[in-house]
Amino acid sequence: MSRLIIKILTDIFIRKILLTTQRRLRALAVHRHLCFLALAFSLLASPVLADSTEAQLPVISILIDDMGDDYQAGIKAILLAGDLAYSFLPNSPHSISLANIANDAGKEVMLHLPMEPMNEKALGVDDLRLDMTESEFVQRVEKNILAVPMIVGVNNHKGSLLTQHPGHMAWLMSVLKTNGNLFFIDSLTSVSSVAAQVATEAGIANATRNVFLDHHSTMRSIHENFEKLIRIAKKRGAALAIAHPRKNTLKYLEMRLAKIAADGVRLVPVSEMVSNENRRKIF
Repeated sequence: MSRLIIKILTDIFIRKILLTTQRRLRALAVHRHLCFLALAFSLLASPVLADSTEAQLPVISILIDDMGDDYQAGIKAILLAGDLAYSFLPNSPHSISLANIANDAGKEVMLHLPMEPMNEKALGVDDLRLDMTESEFVQRVEKNILAVPMIVGVNNHKGSLLTQHPGHMAWLMSVLKTNGNLFFIDSLTSVSSVAAQVATEAGIANATRNVFLDHHSTMRSIHENFEKLIRIAKKRGAALAIAHPRKNTLKYLEMRLAKIAADGVRLVPVSEMVSNENRRKIF
């Protein structure tokens, strides 16, 4: 009889232990499941929240033009961090090779299209001139477009005279539309330029330069202009700068772009600047 009681009590004790263990295991499984769901949610939600926050930041774009004359400077410019664009002069000795390198590096390639300035002595052989017929003008533009591979857009080199003339700018926009629907950046070498207005009327995506970073090539001047770029972007939502492959410019941008997130802005390709809603807000 005593053995039977002992067996019964032992069975009851074992069942309690098993029941308790099962409950603990189920609780642990639920806890692990909840932890897994929380982790999965955080992994899924965090990038969305980060992307949403980042998308709300003001944007800047930087275009390096006058590319093609100096190979070493061009390479240093292309190696700068971020989605910069590079505009190449037609028929410069290194434009083709550097344009291909920039394209291979995932950077945007543009044509730096020479146009007639106010100063006649500054005319070059590739310049679009005011005294050209429409046929001559179109042929010159198409020749220059073919001189630089992989281009997605165009900005004017010089052009303080020509960009003031709506007829010639209309010819230009027509060529850009029929040659890959290239976008246009007005370098704004004259405050009287009508290039951006004509581009908009012609349905060409466009934007206008806000800041020349290195109009003066001292580090102090470049810094002041970069700060101006940031201020404009934060005030208007977006801002576009043009710079050149000069020693101090490249040195400054190498340092500044490495910590651009600290400026509270987002660096975007020039093509995004001309195609998104920011363009309509500021230009």
